[in-house]
Amino acid sequence: MPYFPITQKALNHISSVDKQLAEIIATYPKPKRLLYSSAFECIVSCIIQQQISGKTAEKIFTKIKAQLQQITPQNIIQCGIQNLNNCGVPERKATTISNIAQASINETLNFEEIANLPENEIIKILSAYKGIGAWTIEMLLIFALKKTDIFSTKDFGIKRGFYKLHPNANINEYKKRYSPYGTTASIYLWEIK
Repeated sequence: MPYFPITQKALNHISSVDKQLAEIIATYPKPKRLLYSSAFECIVSCIIQQQISGKTAEKIFTKIKAQLQQITPQNIIQCGIQNLNNCGVPERKATTISNIAQASINETLNFEEIANLPENEIIKILSAYKGIGAWTIEMLLIFALKKTDIFSTKDFGIKRGFYKLHPNANINEYKKRYSPYGTTASIYLWEIK
């Protein structure tokens, strides 16, 4: 699987606007954040990850992958909501996943088409689906669509890393500074435990 591409240009920019994060960049080799093989697989994983620990989400996702072999809209529909529940997916999330799968099959939601749209259009389209919020869309933009300027101020790991470096700073101000390489800043902030 490929990793999110971190460029030297992005590292130089982040280092020039945040001296504390520059020290982290100098200390760590380029973090390797896996990309998903498809946008659909990514959104399923992100829905599962909503508001639960990474370990729990990984367990659930692994069970689903073992059952389905491949995460596709057709396989999700064939699996059914009850089987998703049996894998540990709560009813609400299972319904959201099923609705997204059905929309993909019906072609009312085409991930290949939306991948080429501006980010604000992608957000508008996906947020129309119940159970899909800003965080889920931001993670899709990073880990499936490889967008370079995503900085989720709602993400627990990003906030944790940011406030360890900048206890009294305004995270939204730094989001502006990091642009147009917010994703690279995000990836490094996730590394700070």
